[in-house]
Amino acid sequence: MSPGSRYLCRSIWAALCGASALCSLHCSQGNESTTQSRVDAGTTLIADGLRLSPSALQLFPGQRVKLDVRVSPPRVDRVNLFLLGNPEQAYLSDLQIYTDSQGLGSFWLTATGPDATFQVLAKSRSNSARTQIRVAPLGQATLRVWPIYSGMRTLSGWTASVVPGSRCDAVTASAAAAMWSGDSAPGQPVKIDDLPIGTPLAVTLRSGQTIAGCEDISGLFANEQRTVRVVAEDLPTRYASQDLNLTLNVISNVALQQHFNTDIGRLLGDWDNAPSDIDFVLDAMRAQLKDEPARLSFDDQRDQDGWSEQLGVALRPELAAHGLLDAAQRSLQSAVARWLAGKNFAGRLSFPSDASATALFQLATVGEVAASKVGFPSTHLVQVTREPADHLQLSFSFYFVQSQLFTGLSNSPTLLQDFVDCDRLAATLSDAR
Repeated sequence: MSPGSRYLCRSIWAALCGASALCSLHCSQGNESTTQSRVDAGTTLIADGLRLSPSALQLFPGQRVKLDVRVSPPRVDRVNLFLLGNPEQAYLSDLQIYTDSQGLGSFWLTATGPDATFQVLAKSRSNSARTQIRVAPLGQATLRVWPIYSGMRTLSGWTASVVPGSRCDAVTASAAAAMWSGDSAPGQPVKIDDLPIGTPLAVTLRSGQTIAGCEDISGLFANEQRTVRVVAEDLPTRYASQDLNLTLNVISNVALQQHFNTDIGRLLGDWDNAPSDIDFVLDAMRAQLKDEPARLSFDDQRDQDGWSEQLGVALRPELAAHGLLDAAQRSLQSAVARWLAGKNFAGRLSFPSDASATALFQLATVGEVAASKVGFPSTHLVQVTREPADHLQLSFSFYFVQSQLFTGLSNSPTLLQDFVDCDRLAATLSDAR
């Protein structure tokens, strides 16, 4: 090789090395914050610190995907988002996002039109990154979804949805709502046309908000018409989110009536053992006095003025002697019978949680009378057993103050006035002094 040729080669080599050095210098300066970071496969990395992933996507019409943004070094930064190419074929959940202190952010993209190509551009104050999007064309496949339901809930109709590229265990309610869907009446299949081909599908099915099912199927072929059967089941009832109006009906009140009649006789036993109805009334008056001196004064006045004799004229003639006791017993028995004819305990049932084994029953009325008036506590603990077909077995006991029950039913001040002329009683005792 001649000296001139050797000089020419060295010159070319030096020029090539210089260009390579300049290129290397330019890249290392522009990538200062990221040259020590590992770049994940499928990720677009812009040298000056903005990353958008994944770098490329192939979607089906209606598919919704999440894209992630990372800035480096990690910091809070504003990132603007754009659709380039065919913006009418998709839409973004946000047009502007802020990364967190770790430099991370995310947004959602939904593809709408078929057979389209476009880009997503993420741009911060000094950096940018892009993701290439390809939306596949629609196929001509058709799916007929047959509901299989053996429950007892009322059907409002069926809605089926198809989520391409997904599985049942990954489908969310919002994702299912964004896919292809169709409706049918109870007992009829749901038909869905123009489905994408060649990709697995999650087929969801529901009736209202209480019955649902899902089935995974393999990809459809072009022009295929496939039938899929989806088993739908009852969803758990959300008891904790609502209070239930509850009325408990007494099937037979004969045994209760007999029980209360016995108790009424026992309650009036002390009255029956008194020397007379008149002495019982005076003893009851004496018991209302609050201190012993007042009671002793009452006893003296009773003996001196002959109140036992004088009180007889205050009773209505037909209730003289032992008629007062008989009338009181008959009145209480009648009041209890009328109360039992209501045959119900009404109130509201509430659950601390959906799966709770106990509940609280707020008792409002018993036999159409306010519970508090007839001696029943307002709150009762209930044991709950869940059974198929939305059946609940409730177990609990009612406790009440029996004397308060009789008092509340008889409305004792009014009852006493029915049997005793109170004005005549007061005047008689006053005149006897």
